[in-house]
Amino acid sequence: MNAELERRVLACPTLPSLPAVVLEVVRLCRSDESDLRKVADALASDPALTARVLRAANSASLAARGKVATLTRAVPLLGSKMVTAIALSFALVRGRRRDDGASGFDRAGFWRRAVFAALAGRTLAEGAAPSVDPEEAFIASLLQDLGMLALAEVFSADYGALCLRAGGDHEALVALERDDWGADHSDVSALLARSWHFPVLLQRAVGASHEGPATDVSPPEAQLIECVALSGRLADMWVAPGRAVPRAALEASCARMGFDPAILEVVMARMALAVPETSADFDIDLGGQAHVLEVLSEARRLLAVFGLAMVGPEPSVEGREALDRSLEFALACARRRRERLSLLLLSCDPSSPAGASLAPMVRRLVRSTDLVGAAGPGEVLVLLGGAELDGALAVARRLRESATCTLRLEVNVGVATCGPPGGQCHASRTRGALVEAVTSARPLGYGQVLALQDGGGVRREDLT
Repeated sequence: MNAELERRVLACPTLPSLPAVVLEVVRLCRSDESDLRKVADALASDPALTARVLRAANSASLAARGKVATLTRAVPLLGSKMVTAIALSFALVRGRRRDDGASGFDRAGFWRRAVFAALAGRTLAEGAAPSVDPEEAFIASLLQDLGMLALAEVFSADYGALCLRAGGDHEALVALERDDWGADHSDVSALLARSWHFPVLLQRAVGASHEGPATDVSPPEAQLIECVALSGRLADMWVAPGRAVPRAALEASCARMGFDPAILEVVMARMALAVPETSADFDIDLGGQAHVLEVLSEARRLLAVFGLAMVGPEPSVEGREALDRSLEFALACARRRRERLSLLLLSCDPSSPAGASLAPMVRRLVRSTDLVGAAGPGEVLVLLGGAELDGALAVARRLRESATCTLRLEVNVGVATCGPPGGQCHASRTRGALVEAVTSARPLGYGQVLALQDGGGVRREDLT
């Protein structure tokens, strides 16, 4: 970035800014010997931020630890990185300016995309980047395009027109910015991060969000940059799910960022689970259930484009492999978030003509955020997020009854739960146990619901 552009950005009086309390929280949390009691004291001066931190400490993933009513308990429970992420994101999004309609720059659209990118960055870190802290990925992904707001203020007469010329294409916008000013908004985002004295790793992740990691960075830093870089592309699918995505462009993006397209649906589904709470936290409209359905349908369409469809009349080897990788991703997320998951394996006579309709029927009957895929001839696997055994058994019985009534198809259903509080999530082990239980039950006929016990035993729930 040239010195003149840097001077104009830093001298702009209407730049995005952070409250003193948030800057103090960032300073305290980045210290090598951070005093969490001092962090709690700093947060206490902002009632709205205090309420947000307490709400996070009482979230579903931490609820088993009991009600959290004070900051002195909430801050150690969440940790300094999560507290930093909450403070930064809450202050920036809460303090956003509304559109005045004059500049042509869509601020509301910018913030929707930024929040979706933050959700994507956190989700990718949870499931695919074990060396990356999910909260660091969240805040870096949120901040990566903050330079757009700065450029819209510095070049108020021109930036809206530039965005219109780009036509919603983020990479085209980057190219136009570089042509006009010799730098793009990621460079400006990194400049703001430096001016706020953010950690160096965060500055680098923000600045490299359009280029990807350099060859000389450490593996953890490279993973963080890849999460941030890809988060914006996933956010675009949430902002404009109906826009056609050329296969060549998507393949190039996946290859450059090291992203496995097979996990696209499960990433979007995990993000969808967080949309209602995030929308309420930031007082921002992220779309309702219809929008979520549209996005997840688009993700499944793109999987089909790649030959990775997990539900169809003729399940491919590639589709079954995509299901395996998606399952591993979902369970990795559950381990990081200490969530409980349930797996269902539906099995029918593979020679039955009605068997081809089993997976599509299941897809229609379970939640849009549940993972469904053809696991093999006559087999359908379902991943239910946040479901305990009793709830999973109720779903299993409903699916079995629907198969009998609508498809005239008898099925066995194996059910298992995994993850905290009962223990770790082991995808291959749990799935293997399900297959063994369902296979061993076939000589007794179809129509059974079989529950796998934590101790390894099998309980036959009912037999028709």
